[in-house]
Amino acid sequence: MQRPIHSAILLPTEAAPTLREVKLALLSFDRVHLPNPDDREVIPRVAFGGVFTPGFPAFMDSGPVAPLPKRAGFDDAFDRLRVELRPALTDNSLVIDAT
Repeated sequence: MQRPIHSAILLPTEAAPTLREVKLALLSFDRVHLPNPDDREVIPRVAFGGVFTPGFPAFMDSGPVAPLPKRAGFDDAFDRLRVELRPALTDNSLVIDAT
């Protein structure tokens, strides 16, 4: 009988996850998921559009839905994290989810 895979997701915040946070999660779980760093919306536009009644004007686009603010240097910190954790990404123990 195959053992179930226990996984976790590190929820997005304004700062990139630290190497320590990810390593601790990797020690505790079989697989760790990180949200795509390019995803800057708290609520996906597709999910947000489904709450309106039919007939809501589709041309009313007000930009990103609840944009998630990021600290300065977020992208650089996330890129350094990818480099440091390349073995876990290759092993599929760490997964960066698509948006």
